[in-house]
Amino acid sequence: MLNVQMHEVMLIQKIPSAIWPFLFPVIILSIFAILNLVIAPLLSSKHTKKGRTGVVFFMAVIALLLCTFSALFNFTLTSETLFAGLLVFDNLAKYSTIVLCLGGLFSIINLYESEIACDQREETPLPAEVYILLLFSLIGMIILASTTHLFMMFVALEIMSYSIYVMVAIRRTSKNSSEAGLKYFIMGGVSSAFFLYGLVLVFGNLGTLELTKASLALTLLNPHQILLLIVGSIMIIGALLFKVGAFPFHSWVADVYQGANTAITGFMASAVKFASFIMILRLTKYLFFASTTASTNASTNVSANSEAIFLVLSISALLTMIWGNVLAIQQSNIKRLLAYSTIAHTGYLLLAVLASQNSVRSFEALIFYLTAYFFSTLGTFAVLSLFRDKDDKNDKELESELTIDSLRGMGFKHHLLGVAFTLFLLSFAGIPLTAGFIGKFFLFSSILPKIHFTFVIVAVLTSLISLSYYLKLIAVMYMRGEERMYGVVDRLEYNPVNATTIIISFTAIFTLFLGIFPGPMLTIIASLF
Repeated sequence: MLNVQMHEVMLIQKIPSAIWPFLFPVIILSIFAILNLVIAPLLSSKHTKKGRTGVVFFMAVIALLLCTFSALFNFTLTSETLFAGLLVFDNLAKYSTIVLCLGGLFSIINLYESEIACDQREETPLPAEVYILLLFSLIGMIILASTTHLFMMFVALEIMSYSIYVMVAIRRTSKNSSEAGLKYFIMGGVSSAFFLYGLVLVFGNLGTLELTKASLALTLLNPHQILLLIVGSIMIIGALLFKVGAFPFHSWVADVYQGANTAITGFMASAVKFASFIMILRLTKYLFFASTTASTNASTNVSANSEAIFLVLSISALLTMIWGNVLAIQQSNIKRLLAYSTIAHTGYLLLAVLASQNSVRSFEALIFYLTAYFFSTLGTFAVLSLFRDKDDKNDKELESELTIDSLRGMGFKHHLLGVAFTLFLLSFAGIPLTAGFIGKFFLFSSILPKIHFTFVIVAVLTSLISLSYYLKLIAVMYMRGEERMYGVVDRLEYNPVNATTIIISFTAIFTLFLGIFPGPMLTIIASLF
C-alpha cells in the first residue's frame, strides 16, 4: 500500500492549466524570497545597510501585493485538487491565502517602519534577512492551509516554524530576544517530534496519509489497531496545541511574545494562530471527528477515536480559558498580558473545535472568530510598535519593559490612536458593536447545542474576567497624571500619515464594521464549507 501511495504522490504528471493560478501565490513568494537571498549579499558591499534593507523590503512588498491580488482572483475559480491531496485548492484554502497575504503585507510594512525609526535614533535595526524569513514563513502557512495530506502538513509546519524561530531570535544584541528564540526553538522541536511520531502511527494503522481517505480506512481496523491510532492522534493534537499556545503547552508564549520584536509578535499572534487552526479544522473534519455510515465497525472505530480526542481537547480548552485569563490579570507588562490573553482566546476557539462533530455552523463560527481576532491583533501590536526600542538614558529595551503605565495619557495626547486601541481591546473583551462581540456570540451560540453547557458557562465567566484587565488598559490610557518612565509623551512616536497609522486605521474600521454589519462576512464564510 505504501508503494501505491508514493506512486500516487510522486508520479510526475503534467499539471493541468486550471491548477496554475492556484500555485501562483506560493510561486511568487518563493521566487521573490530566493531572489532576495541572492541579491541581499551582493548589495552589502556596495550599498549602506539601510539601502540594502530598503531593496529587500521593496521586493518583499511587491511579492506580497502580487500574491494578494492572485489570491483574490483565485477566489472566483472552481476548486481543484492536485497530487492525491497534497494540495487542495478549495474555498477554505482560497480564503485563508487572502487573509494570510494581507496579514503578511501589514506586518512587513509595520516592521519596516519600526526599523526605520530605530535607524533614525541610531539604534541597531534588524538585518534585511528578517523580511525574507517572513516570506518563507508565509509560504509554509499558505501550504498548511491548502493541504489535506499529513506529510505535506508536517513539511509546511516546519517551513513556517523554522522561519519564525529565527525571526524571534534575530536581534542578536538583545538577551531577551535570544532567550525567547532558544526557548521557542527547543520546545518547537519537541512538538515537531511528537507530530512526526503521531503521523507515523496514524499512517501505520490507516495505510494512508490523505485525510479524505481516513474515514474509509477506519473500517479495516481491529481493536488493537484503533488503540495505536488513538495514541498517534493524541500526539498530533499535542503538537498542534503547542503551536496555538494551549494548556499545558503554553509556557513559551509569554516569554516569546515579550522577547520578540513587537511587529514580529503581532505577526506570530495573528498569522501563526490562523494557519494552525485551519490545519486543526481539517484534521478535525476528516480524522479526529470524522463521520461515516459505512459499517458498524467503522462507526465504533470513529467513535473511539473521537471520544479520546474530545476528552483531551475538553480538558485543554477548559484549563486554557481559565489559566490564560487568571495569569493575564497578574501582568504589568503589556506584551505578557496580551500573550496570556491570546492563550485565553485559544481556549474559546478550541470550544468550536469540540462542537464541530457534524456541525458546519461551529466551523463557520471558528473562521469568523479567527478572522476578527486576526485583524484586531494586527492592529493592537501595530499600536505597540510605535513605542520605540530603547531609552536613551538607561539603555533598557523598551519592547521588553513596555508596562501598562506606558499607556498613561495616550488617549488624551493621541486621540485617534487611543480610540483605535480602545476598539481593539473592547473587541477582545467581546463588547457589542465590535467584531469580537459578534464572534463570541456566534461561537457560543453554535457550541451550546453540541457540547455540555458547563463549557459555555466557563467561557462566559472567563470572558467576564477578561474585562478587568482590558478595561484597566483603557482606564490608564485616559488617566491624567504624572508621566512615568517610558511614558507615552516621551516614548511614543506617532505620525498620523505614515503606513503604520493607515494599517491601524484599516484594522480598526474592519473591527468596527464586522461588529455592526457582520452579514457580508458571514455569507462569505458560509460559502467555505
